[in-house]
Amino acid sequence: MRTETSKKRLMIPGPIDLEPEVLAALAQQVTSHYGSEWVKLYSQARDALRPYAQTDGQIFMLAASGSAGIDAAVGSMFAQGERVLTVVNGYFSERLYLIAKANGLVADPIRLGPGFVASHETIDQHLSKNKYAGLLICHSETATGTLHDIEAISSVTSKHGVALLVDAVSSFGACEIRMDDWDISVCCTASQKALAAPPGLAPIAVSDASWDRIDRTGNTGRGWYKDLRVWRDTARDSADYHPHPATMPVNIVRSLVKSLELQTVEEPSIRFERMQKSASSIRARLRELGYQPVAIESAASPTVTCFYPPPQLKDRAEEIATFVEEETNLVLARGTGELVDKVIRIGHMTTRAYGEYADDCLESLERFIRVQPSESTR
Repeated sequence: MRTETSKKRLMIPGPIDLEPEVLAALAQQVTSHYGSEWVKLYSQARDALRPYAQTDGQIFMLAASGSAGIDAAVGSMFAQGERVLTVVNGYFSERLYLIAKANGLVADPIRLGPGFVASHETIDQHLSKNKYAGLLICHSETATGTLHDIEAISSVTSKHGVALLVDAVSSFGACEIRMDDWDISVCCTASQKALAAPPGLAPIAVSDASWDRIDRTGNTGRGWYKDLRVWRDTARDSADYHPHPATMPVNIVRSLVKSLELQTVEEPSIRFERMQKSASSIRARLRELGYQPVAIESAASPTVTCFYPPPQLKDRAEEIATFVEEETNLVLARGTGELVDKVIRIGHMTTRAYGEYADDCLESLERFIRVQPSESTR
């Protein structure tokens, strides 16, 4: 056993263990959420998010969870009664479907089994069958560790003239996203994943082209705080003093700024490639031990791996995860939805997950197999 610490170490797919500098920023005295000094910090955070979105559009940061941000985006983009297509290939994309339904939309799901993603050809076929206002899709499905090819899919949504809303909660900051080039209407994420900050912020990037639709059809009669028009108008009317409609979690914003500052040591493209290669290496080592990732390699996410135990240990995922935690103090995530008790999920969203954390985790997973009694001794 490598670790000598008694501290729990998070290897779940968010929130993640924070860097000391980020923790230090979080621990500073609270300051006011208005005024020139605050606006400078708030603007720093939004500007630092822009390279990961690759958009000239506006970026807002709701004081909320990622799910609330998605709720705001769906309610602002579409009118009640409009028909949208959703891709459901796991627990969190199922939530995206439920958010659409809760906002009064007619949501048609493309349902896929664990580990599968929708091809752009499949989406093209579905968009050809009905008149849709939009496509709602989860970029990285955190429940199964799969990643959609948004660039290819965006060519299809552009062809059909439908709005593309992307849940990028567990991909933003770890995968290439080119909002303007790919004609993405709205992109939603959260602070506690690859952005490597505490939970509590839901950044939303909105393309310039989307405002006409939002102004015509959006969040009518469904609240105030989650109406993106309120955020846009406040950012415009109070830009120099209070560019958001409500109190912000100032220390979380400050820690996000520090985290994004630390990430500037490498270009985004280099960061994305490094994370993809490191995650692929972890999955290869899992396969060598007999564990089987749910996603095929060509559709695997660089931020989370979901995997089945070896065949001889089927349905012992909970026992295995508990064993690893007791041995190493590494907290692994369990399965969700239809994969409860069947899989283990590990997050690898920061450099911490690729060194000692990964080695300790994989060595413990191997030890669990070794300590099992052989058939001859049962």
